Amino acid sequence: MTMPAFMSRRRRAAVLAVALITVTFANAAPAADDETLRLTGELSGEQVVTGESVHLQDATLGDLFVAGGEVSADTVTAGDVIAAGGSLRFNRLSAKDVIAAAGEIDLDGTLSEDLIAAGGRIDLRPGAQVAGYALLAGGDVEIEGRIAGNVKVAAGRVRVLGEIGGNLDVVAGALSIESGARIDGRLNYRSEEAAEIAPDAVIAGGIERYEFGGPPLSLGAIIGIAAGIGGVVLLGLALLGVALHAAVPELLVGAAAAMRTRFWATLGLGLALLIATPVVANLVLFTVIGIPLALFALLIYAALLAAAIVTAGYWAGGGLAHAVGWSYGGEPLGWRMLWTLLGLVLLLLVALVPLLGFVLAIAALALGFGGLALQVWRMLADWGRRPHAERPLP
Repeated sequence: MTMPAFMSRRRRAAVLAVALITVTFANAAPAADDETLRLTGELSGEQVVTGESVHLQDATLGDLFVAGGEVSADTVTAGDVIAAGGSLRFNRLSAKDVIAAAGEIDLDGTLSEDLIAAGGRIDLRPGAQVAGYALLAGGDVEIEGRIAGNVKVAAGRVRVLGEIGGNLDVVAGALSIESGARIDGRLNYRSEEAAEIAPDAVIAGGIERYEFGGPPLSLGAIIGIAAGIGGVVLLGLALLGVALHAAVPELLVGAAAAMRTRFWATLGLGLALLIATPVVANLVLFTVIGIPLALFALLIYAALLAAAIVTAGYWAGGGLAHAVGWSYGGEPLGWRMLWTLLGLVLLLLVALVPLLGFVLAIAALALGFGGLALQVWRMLADWGRRPHAERPLP
């Protein structure tokens, strides 16, 4: 994975803001003058890219990690694809797995394995071919292509116009199986309204509808859902960690150093910020003038909470690495992120311990919050001490 040697402070701040709010990831490569980052041709190894607008054209690469306001790919061959943004549009994509989260997702291409997608609108175009299974969650979901395996969908509205080789399990406000659709397995759905099924639609395995409030979920299903939610949260935090590592690498390194060398001061500051920030913001809400400021502060507070968890995971991962004799800090981004993910898993396991786990989880969160605050303060102080002529634009 290649990283650029230089990025302006302004662009770092922009990337960091996007990362905190979208809980995503980035390679902070400078965008072109039109704010569109363009990739084309044969690219070696993994590619981690971000920008206000990202466009890949006629590109061949390894695994792709991409985030941006608008992301488009036309005639791209890749390994695994993880993508997040305002809108994702893939045309003639050839990949293994795709994991995507966006306001709008349009997919036309061939996947040799599986698809996991969440968004406001998800559309699998007629040319979409998925060789494995699909997990889809969104406001509106349309399946026009072919999915060879089982499909599970949770959405406000679901339309099936293509082919599904396995079972289709749906939880939706409205479900329609359109003319020409084919389901080789069974249709199981839970909806307030009966599904609209075209007369010529083929459902080979039969149909079963569950009313809301019908058969309760089994223990295995509940455990599976909980594990799935936990996995998605960990993935989101890991992606945020990639963004922080790539955009502002000194932020996590400095915060973790503060947590190690000034443990009690960092813990105390973090606890104070955790408690005081929402209290002050709620008090300001009572004044008309202060409402926008309070809402903005609460939004930043929520984003910083996610960053604090990642910072705590980075710190815990560093402890694990040192415990096994691993030199932590100078290795490539992928290894640092692996240790961060292991640190997050460790914190999650600790948090599951009754009573004591809750206390330790709050302490870890406070440490992360305090470490971030100290390092940001240090970075701003260093910037302020520079002569005006040497200061980059904030």
